[in-house]
Amino acid sequence: MKIHYYRILFMVALLGIAAVSQVKGAQSATTNVIEITKADLFANRSWNSTQVSVVGVRLGMTRDEVRKQLRSSGMDIVGTEPRPTAPCLSEGCDVLNSQHVYVGITITFDPANRVNAISVERIPSDAGLSVRKAAIVRRFKRLTYSFFNDYSSALRKRLFGSESLGSDPDIHRYDRLGIEVVISHSQWVPEKESDLSVTFTKPKAD
Repeated sequence: MKIHYYRILFMVALLGIAAVSQVKGAQSATTNVIEITKADLFANRSWNSTQVSVVGVRLGMTRDEVRKQLRSSGMDIVGTEPRPTAPCLSEGCDVLNSQHVYVGITITFDPANRVNAISVERIPSDAGLSVRKAAIVRRFKRLTYSFFNDYSSALRKRLFGSESLGSDPDIHRYDRLGIEVVISHSQWVPEKESDLSVTFTKPKAD
């Protein structure tokens, strides 16, 4: 009887360990930070915007935390309206490098001064040399690099799957991931050269 009793206790313990491992695995899948300039974000099978880091900036960070993080990398945020001003106290702020050149990142803050959106745009190929060199998308990896620098709708569909309701030909929303892709189509411009921006926001159900 005692042997049977201990066997039951042993099995219960194993089940408990397995359950804890599954919970920890699920938590890590949503909390692991992926820095987009160091890892191929779009190659990951399971991710959402809460994991995304853009030059160290993440959703939910305070304005002071953002400024401190960017300055540690030789960057800073400036106001976008009515003209570039520092420090940025407005809702939307552009990121400039140490040469005061826009790198293609815009950060949006909520009324509590926390980041609620991070937008990354592709710098046009006809922009000045210093602007093209400063473009943050040049530092992306593999599939993520290809998405921004050689965009195609086929690649977008392969990477992100079905769009959320409310999307249109120019705005492609993937609410479960917390990502919005805006592409400016023109019959005169090849798809891969169209204006492109990707915004990371808080995920929500489709």
